[in-house]
Amino acid sequence: MELPDYFMKVAEIVKLRSGCMRRQVGAVFVVDGRIVSTGYNQAPSGVDHCDKVGCTIIDEHCVRAIHAELNGILNATKAGQPLQNADAYVTTHPCLRCAMALRNAGVKKIWYKEPYNAILTEAEYLLCQDVMKHMQVQKVG
Repeated sequence: MELPDYFMKVAEIVKLRSGCMRRQVGAVFVVDGRIVSTGYNQAPSGVDHCDKVGCTIIDEHCVRAIHAELNGILNATKAGQPLQNADAYVTTHPCLRCAMALRNAGVKKIWYKEPYNAILTEAEYLLCQDVMKHMQVQKVG
């Protein structure tokens, strides 16, 4: 098994921890071939999860959950683990805000499995493309 497939399978397992009923997403961060952080979409600590109280939907998005990519970045930060030059393996293509966070965290390459099916405005789409052109983005599978 090639490493990108292996790390994506780990992300698929990580996403099973998500309490979101609409979409489960997993993220795995790899530095020098070693997993240094993981994340999945979930409500903030101490807040009821979607599977307990339902999703809070605004503009067709559940705003109760923190996205998997951001949780992975926060978990790395709490552990004192820099993500400079990391690869991020995400089960769903990052949204605009997560793409910006990944870029600022120093992630150099994003691997994803499924497209992100959100409706973006033209400005959001162009900004996302601008952010992503500074990183390598590759589909797995």
